Amino acid sequence: MDLDIHNYFEEEASGYRQRSGSFLWNWQRSREAAATNALMGDVRGHTLLDLGSGSGYYTEFFLRRGAHHVVAVDFSQSMINTLPTENVTGHVGDAAAFDTPARFSRIVCAGLLEFVPDPSAVLANARRLINDRGHLVCLVPPENWAGKLYRGFHKSHGFRINLFNDEDTAAIAQATGWRIDAHRAIFPYTRVYRLFPMPLQ
Repeated sequence: MDLDIHNYFEEEASGYRQRSGSFLWNWQRSREAAATNALMGDVRGHTLLDLGSGSGYYTEFFLRRGAHHVVAVDFSQSMINTLPTENVTGHVGDAAAFDTPARFSRIVCAGLLEFVPDPSAVLANARRLINDRGHLVCLVPPENWAGKLYRGFHKSHGFRINLFNDEDTAAIAQATGWRIDAHRAIFPYTRVYRLFPMPLQ
């Protein structure tokens, strides 16, 4: 991950959770979460992998819905430090390189792929970490007017983010061992995809 992005989130960590509760952000995030929950399905009893966990919005979200345990991975130590400790194992690391002997039946990747230099590397690693009966739900900003505004917002912080269209997302998924099973558009600037693993060659 770009050093400017890393430093940005290190600095943002202490107030990130509070700011994300603001009206407009909370309005958007609650609608994203509803779509994420619908596509993720039942998590009761599952150990879930949260790639790019940030301050733990989806870590806590799925724990409240009965996940047995969450393994949360983020590049920012300060973000990991904000996570709850009960039923959570936090790891500071690169989502494209994180490894563990465990294989997961549920993976969420929300608000990460736009910030990494190679989204394909993250999805390829997630494919290695999923079990054969599992699936992944990811959230990305679309390549539309709202996504471009979002890109402009982060350009003011000194870095450029990735935007995604359906065709490119499908191509990246297929190239890294996934097939898109379903997706939802959350106005104005989020696409939520459910991916199932294809057999490894």
